[in-house]
Amino acid sequence: MRTFHTGGVAGGDGGDITQGLPRVEELFEARHPKGVAVIAQITGEIVSIKRIDGTMRQEVIIKNETESVSHKINANQTLRPWVAVGQEIEAGQPLTEGPLDPKELLAVAGVNQVQ
Repeated sequence: MRTFHTGGVAGGDGGDITQGLPRVEELFEARHPKGVAVIAQITGEIVSIKRIDGTMRQEVIIKNETESVSHKINANQTLRPWVAVGQEIEAGQPLTEGPLDPKELLAVAGVNQVQ
């Protein structure tokens, strides 16, 4: 009778049986993950990292031969340690810590990168 109240063998030790299940649900249901990372929209070189006036936000500018793209980083997001001025970066690489949004990565980098 005790197994009925503790949830059987898996719940008997009090451990978390769902461990990675919330992330799997996000992927299969194509939900927007919480705390999603900012990813590079183009391949190029990081030419500027600066704080936006009057706020805790940062702006990372990536430039290549044909275009320049500005990425806004919120105050609650942390830049990856290797993100620095002069660094070459590929489209789809994360600029901040956090899970990647598969839909955004697909739009920027293509199917092979998402897999």
